[in-house]
Amino acid sequence: MKIFQIVLFSAAAALPSGAVLAQDSIDTVATLGFSSGSFEGNGYTTASLGLFSDLRLSNGFGLETTLGFSRNNDDFGDVDLSSFGIAPTFAFGGGYKVGAYFSRTKLDDGIDDISLTNRGVILGYEIASLDIESYYGTADTDPALVGLDIKDMGLKVVYDVSNEVTLGGTLSRTKLKASGVAVDVDGFGIAATYAVNSDVQIFGGLQQISMNDFGFDLSATNVGLGIAYNLPGMSGLNPNISLELVHNKLDDGITSVDGNEVRFGLTIPFGNASSTPRGSVAANVINSERSSLSPLVLSAF
Repeated sequence: MKIFQIVLFSAAAALPSGAVLAQDSIDTVATLGFSSGSFEGNGYTTASLGLFSDLRLSNGFGLETTLGFSRNNDDFGDVDLSSFGIAPTFAFGGGYKVGAYFSRTKLDDGIDDISLTNRGVILGYEIASLDIESYYGTADTDPALVGLDIKDMGLKVVYDVSNEVTLGGTLSRTKLKASGVAVDVDGFGIAATYAVNSDVQIFGGLQQISMNDFGFDLSATNVGLGIAYNLPGMSGLNPNISLELVHNKLDDGITSVDGNEVRFGLTIPFGNASSTPRGSVAANVINSERSSLSPLVLSAF
């Protein structure tokens, strides 16, 4: 788990997109999660809560809001990660949309805390089964890292193949520049969800970030595969319980270290919100963050 704290300061809230609707609607999903894992023999547990709301009005206005909190406990103590994100958009005729995003994430280990603020613009194309989004933005930290300039850019594609199958993919780049030296951190992700029937869903994904500047190769990867089951007899609600197995790997080009994690979740969707558990690897790809560094952090933390 400690390897992911290298990049925890750059974590940002996951900000998904949905289909343009012809009438007013609000879709919300909440997930309560618990995980247990180990990395190179060091054990840890994490408790988390994630909430996402998507408001769509018939005039084309949309508003996505995300709240998140997680607490990681290992032999070194507790680390808290809290996040907030908001993204207003406006859809024009023909499926085109424009918007902006703002997010703030705070990391607190009980001794020191650091927060990251991301902001930028969105340009996309969205129809009933296809959502394409590009973004460009900047970020800053508090306390400020003097002289550091952070820029984020990327592309996300989500395609509903059918009522049962959804595919997602992301490409991103975060550019870090200080004292005339620039470093590129690249992100890549793929994911899929499959509704086996009205009660069972299978979901899986892969995320990777990499940096190979100055002849130094570093990559961090996680792969997750999970299953969710709808709880019966819950009138007016459609909650599901989920189990996900995740494998984490850090590779510097010479040696690699590995870890495994088991994640449990209770997810309650409202309206037409996706029932894929928030915080799963698949959800963190399909609901991709607007940064190269934050997707792996959010999925691992």
